[in-house]
Amino acid sequence: MRKKILFIGVAIVILLLAGFFIQRKFSPVENKTVSIENFTFAPSMVVIREGATITWLNDDTATHQIISDLFQSGNLKQSETFAYTFKKAGSYYYRCALTGLQGKVVVE
Repeated sequence: MRKKILFIGVAIVILLLAGFFIQRKFSPVENKTVSIENFTFAPSMVVIREGATITWLNDDTATHQIISDLFQSGNLKQSETFAYTFKKAGSYYYRCALTGLQGKVVVE
């Protein structure tokens, strides 16, 4: 009887874990927006999944230029945007080439 209960308990745990991973794998990727305002990135660190796009929106009056090892935005004037899709897991640092602001993207 104990073995049967243990087997059922283990089976339930396996099914729950499988459901979690299947849902995560097939759920839509959530894109994010990073706002540039008052000479800060908000938020300064973003966690996303592979395949997600981050859009930077310049809400500052100053011009900004976002650069990293992966991309370069060019000059972004007030209300302009730049978007990049992250396709590989890892940690990526970026900064504004004009003002020195710094941020980080973690791709899971």
